[in-house]
Amino acid sequence: MPTLEAQRKAAELQRQLATLTGHQRARVRPYGKHLLIQMHSGASDDNDEHVDTIARLTELARNSYSAAFRSHTGRWEP
Repeated sequence: MPTLEAQRKAAELQRQLATLTGHQRARVRPYGKHLLIQMHSGASDDNDEHVDTIARLTELARNSYSAAFRSHTGRWEP
């Protein structure tokens, strides 16, 4: 279970992403010491949502993060 602080940081990042991008498809989910940035999109022929995890932020120190992005092989690349 993510800590309240991790949930707060995830909610704040999600709010910032929505403001910057102008849409609500980007979601942020706390996962251990990571914040996972996910894109949600509904399929065109049904109501199922498809979720892609595209980036991972890892906290290095207070308010300092490293970023990694998922490559075409599924591995995290800094």
